[in-house]
Amino acid sequence: MGSRPWLRQQLVIGRDLVMRQIGFQVAFLTALVGTGIRFATLFGAGWWVVPTLFTSSAAVRHQVYLPDGASAGCGRGLSAFIGVRFVGMVARTRGGRWVVLGPVA
Repeated sequence: MGSRPWLRQQLVIGRDLVMRQIGFQVAFLTALVGTGIRFATLFGAGWWVVPTLFTSSAAVRHQVYLPDGASAGCGRGLSAFIGVRFVGMVARTRGGRWVVLGPVA
């Protein structure tokens, strides 16, 4: 590479860009996970705290919460939605439809 210093410079720049991208991804995922944990904590605390702000009756607070069947149904629906989106994404990325080369008309 002694006769091609520009190639070495391009490799150094490429390495720096990749490292910056990795650093950004780590920071983004850390912030995302941290936000998710904070939201889950607040949601979990609110699940018990908010109803007690409005009533002291245990019978009323018991009716506030979703029945087990309804929450399980929500979970199944969300899982089905995620599964359908995943199948569509895999089909799209295995084909060439997502690749756009050249100017877009």
